[in-house]
Amino acid sequence: MLVLIEKPKEDCEFESKRINFEMSPRCNQLLTRAAEQNKRSKRQEASKRLEHHLEHFLNDWIENE
Repeated sequence: MLVLIEKPKEDCEFESKRINFEMSPRCNQLLTRAAEQNKRSKRQEASKRLEHHLEHFLNDWIENE
């Protein structure tokens, strides 16, 4: 079953944006493995995972340090 999700109107105000950030060696290792498994670049993998996380956990996620 294919479900099309309409893009919210407020998203139209924003353009694609590149960001740079530092990853721990462990995070880099995990991202590298995931990208290889999914046949994506690390940049593509990170982007997809960040988008998924924000869509599903934006209001529910609290960092535990």
